[in-house]
Amino acid sequence: MNVIQYSVENATVWDDEDFPTWQGHPTIPDVVYVDKHVQPSTDPCLANVILDGYGTLNATYLFQEAAARLQTGDTHCAVYDYAHRFMYVSNAQPYMGKNQPQLMAYERPFVRLNMQKLFAEEL
Repeated sequence: MNVIQYSVENATVWDDEDFPTWQGHPTIPDVVYVDKHVQPSTDPCLANVILDGYGTLNATYLFQEAAARLQTGDTHCAVYDYAHRFMYVSNAQPYMGKNQPQLMAYERPFVRLNMQKLFAEEL
């Protein structure tokens, strides 16, 4: 897996061996991740969630545990299972007005898409 940092000026690609480390975020063998929170802080660290499931990480764990515990994916949340060629995706509930509660993507059900079948379809 690669992580791409991009801006108008450039794009930088990292893998699990050359991605930069940030203070407070541990390096995890064979894992590339980007945490939305600066550590140390009172916000949960993505690395802790990954380490809790390390050795048995799968797509279901990531959208059920990581997205939910970290409350990441307000508008859209997607997890890609390249080994099995599935994509899990959720979108936020439509905005119904300022006095109506809105469910974020990480709070809603995820839909599993079979990418091998979808890409094999003839249009």
